[in-house]
Amino acid sequence: MARDTITCSGLTSKVVQDLKIYDDPMYGREVHIDFTDGTVFSVRLKVSTSVEAKHYRESNGQLDIIEEYADLATAG
Repeated sequence: MARDTITCSGLTSKVVQDLKIYDDPMYGREVHIDFTDGTVFSVRLKVSTSVEAKHYRESNGQLDIIEEYADLATAG
């Protein structure tokens, strides 16, 4: 199975000076990599939320699904 990747080729051969991981409950986790040339690379890790629901009737241990609902929350 192919996976999506983000290639950051502009970071090749840079020397890492410091690496920090920030944990902010409101915005999620963020990784900061400081390089010796004064530049910084940051990555924010976001979690998506989804809602799945179903309307059903149970009969003899079987689910008779009347309708299913799904909604993915969109990041702002």
